[in-house]
Amino acid sequence: MVWSFPIGVYFGAQLRIHATFILLLLWVMVSAYLNDGIVASFVDGSFIFLLLASVLAHEAGHRLAERQFGLTIQSVTLLPIGGMLDKGASQALSPVQDVLVALAGPAMSLLVWFALTTIEDLMPLSSEMLEDEESWLHLLALVNLYLALFNLVPAFPMDGGRVLRSVLSFVIDRDKADRIALICSQIVIFALGLWGLVQGSAELLLLSIFIFLASVQHYPVFESRARERKPLPDELIETNFTVLSIDDPVERLIEIAEINQQNDFPVFDEGRFVGFVTRNALAIQINRPSAGTSIRSLLTTNVPVLQHTSKVDDVHRTFVAQGVNVAAVTTSNGKFVGFITRDRLLEYDKKNST
Repeated sequence: MVWSFPIGVYFGAQLRIHATFILLLLWVMVSAYLNDGIVASFVDGSFIFLLLASVLAHEAGHRLAERQFGLTIQSVTLLPIGGMLDKGASQALSPVQDVLVALAGPAMSLLVWFALTTIEDLMPLSSEMLEDEESWLHLLALVNLYLALFNLVPAFPMDGGRVLRSVLSFVIDRDKADRIALICSQIVIFALGLWGLVQGSAELLLLSIFIFLASVQHYPVFESRARERKPLPDELIETNFTVLSIDDPVERLIEIAEINQQNDFPVFDEGRFVGFVTRNALAIQINRPSAGTSIRSLLTTNVPVLQHTSKVDDVHRTFVAQGVNVAAVTTSNGKFVGFITRDRLLEYDKKNST
């Protein structure tokens, strides 16, 4: 996401912070300094770091849910209202899974709110300092509550926008659901900005502008997903390859592997595709050679088969669900036409995301 900077790694993904978080910190600290002095400036500024921790907890809910469905991401960008993720290779979730992942963030924020309010209720009031600490605890609990409720607003980039899109996709196709959800998002954002003007609230007006700019980031994402739901492009399918017979000796495979860069070799038995032999399997065999051994012993038969009319979305689902690195592609009548590798899929995603 533009105007964001890397600050570390979180759940295996690059963690980035958006410039608006830094601007918010500066605004809070300068305002507190002008009104109450340097001490108040640092006290109020430290609360922004607690807000950052709350956003991280919110995002942890999403990441834990995504891991349950085998979804991996490249980066997470932290915003004052939550986080935005870049899936890189846009591994598709089903509508039900997408709803569960979207709601996991607000659920985590509500869990933190409940834990903090419970601690607040149990905390004894024995001194003014303790009352101040509890006041901070109360404010932090409210931050998590508001973070959960605000993210349920049905507008992108909030989680409610994802839920709306996924619910719509139960009754209409995903592309139409994306478009309708974006239109609803713009309506909600416009209403928020209008309310800010009527109330004379510069904060609400700025918030609506910020949400609008963040929601615009979803347009290229949805365009990419629309491409993924089209039939497989020829550039994604490997059609220039060497084939093997199931009775070929390992020595022939070694000779072939030495003269080309192919990593996955389709194997046929009397003209019928039966599986793949990988370069990794060959490397293991070379370390323990056995003269006359056929490649049958190296064969991987548990290979997903996709039809040429499948969608790129189907390829992502297959690779995520089965955890494979290669899938065969056939015609509707079962004729083998090529295969798709995970590396080739990632290259295709990278090319089409720029």
